[in-house]
Amino acid sequence: MGMVNPIDRAKGAFYGLAVGDALGAPVEFLRRGTFEPVTTMRSGGYFRLPPGAWTDDTAMALCLAQSLAKYPDLDEADLIARFRGWVDRAENTSTGKCIGIGQNTLRVLMHLFRTGETQAPSGYQRADGNGAVATYDQVHHERQLVFFGLCDVMQELL
Repeated sequence: MGMVNPIDRAKGAFYGLAVGDALGAPVEFLRRGTFEPVTTMRSGGYFRLPPGAWTDDTAMALCLAQSLAKYPDLDEADLIARFRGWVDRAENTSTGKCIGIGQNTLRVLMHLFRTGETQAPSGYQRADGNGAVATYDQVHHERQLVFFGLCDVMQELL
């Protein structure tokens, strides 16, 4: 088995994220063992999504990837603007709706939109899951090549 091209690896990571998210969305929040194994794209679930639709996990990862593709060193203002586009205008969604955003995530984003503050206050006790970060693929290759690959994937997904 040869070396994997970094662009192909980046594409694979994002396709895997979107496909896994879409496969899992109809059974999200269900207790393991209470549903048949997922082997095809399904509709339904808590969010009543059509087959193949992704949730906030993929949408937020796409926002982050778009921002990093434009500003490899992370431009917080750009990332916040992309999250705002997702929340307010359903950008980077597969359904035209902002699906699956948790209350704590929404609270933090609303604080960011209102204040522009990117640091949590000292002593902040709340924590929540973060699917976009949890599914981050550790790509250890030249950053620019990976970003070009992410741009290709985003164009194909959106």
